[in-house]
Amino acid sequence: MTLRPLLPPSELNTSPELSTIPYPANDRSFLLTLPKARPSHDGETSDGEYFFNDLKSLVCQSMTSVVQAEICQSLRHWFQSVTSPFSPFAQKPPTTPFSLTASLPEWIQELCQALENQALSLSYQPQIHLGTGELLGVETLLRWQHPQLGMISPADFIPIAEKTGLIVPIGYWVLRQSCRQYQQWQREGIPPFKLSVNLSLRQLQEPDLVAQIKAILQETDMNPQYLALEITESLMFYEPEKAIARLNQLKHLGIQIEIDDFGVGYSSLSYLKDLPVQTLKIDKSFLDNLLGTKKNQVILHSIIELGHRLALNIIAEGIENQEQLTLLRQMNCDYGQGYFFSRPLDFPAITHYFHQQRSPRQEHCPLLI
Repeated sequence: MTLRPLLPPSELNTSPELSTIPYPANDRSFLLTLPKARPSHDGETSDGEYFFNDLKSLVCQSMTSVVQAEICQSLRHWFQSVTSPFSPFAQKPPTTPFSLTASLPEWIQELCQALENQALSLSYQPQIHLGTGELLGVETLLRWQHPQLGMISPADFIPIAEKTGLIVPIGYWVLRQSCRQYQQWQREGIPPFKLSVNLSLRQLQEPDLVAQIKAILQETDMNPQYLALEITESLMFYEPEKAIARLNQLKHLGIQIEIDDFGVGYSSLSYLKDLPVQTLKIDKSFLDNLLGTKKNQVILHSIIELGHRLALNIIAEGIENQEQLTLLRQMNCDYGQGYFFSRPLDFPAITHYFHQQRSPRQEHCPLLI
């Protein structure tokens, strides 16, 4: 079922401040109320404000009803924040490379179409036990292959998805697809391993987050004990008590919780003791200057020791050479991921990698495809 206006444009809300568009979604009416564009102080309409004028054509794109309803809800949340004078979108549009070729409305429209047209895809990067070389699991990474611009970096489109709330339906899609592909690997006889999926701060703010994830697990028949959700330290900026409560609910389902990019965000040791986490992932920036900077080595070693004292596993991200691996082993780091072992691999390549792991392996397992 596609989303379409129940009323012709002439019968829509004509308030000078608001525009209400009724839509059917999931067998019920869905009302989307949007602020109209307002001139800026110099009399012109900024890209961020102009987006409101273009919204009807955006929302009317042909999508499945479930995705459409989620996107509408996410967009409504975004409009409530974007009208604030403190909103970055109220002042200027993003300045990433892709935004130089597209306006803000086109950004969002392209991303919605990518979600619907399956232009988004998943890659997987292996995580390796640094002592034995055995496979611990994989981290799911999102990719966007644009038909004209080619591969768009997540650094370009993920911030837009987070700002607009589109990260919510995208995040659920990533989790659902990852679990489905995991089950396919199981049917091929690949032994169970840990599947890590990123959970955005915006998702963590959703009241029905736990119910949505539980439904996906049931739908895909995914065993929660093999699923890990990665969060960042930034959750401490926004209602940490609610975030911790939801994380505890997820942990009670059997899901593992991991802190991603530890050490570069809002590091709070007081909250670290309260978070129901099992793993710390050390940010790649600590490894970039690991060999040449003594201070980095001291900080990195301290983080590893702190994590172990708190009974946490430690994963180092961004391992690229033997020297880094040797130092991390000396520091008793548990696991690692990076190009030294394998770059992110698409579904066929990671499946081949899994089958290789079942055969006799080398001292380390670099698979630079």
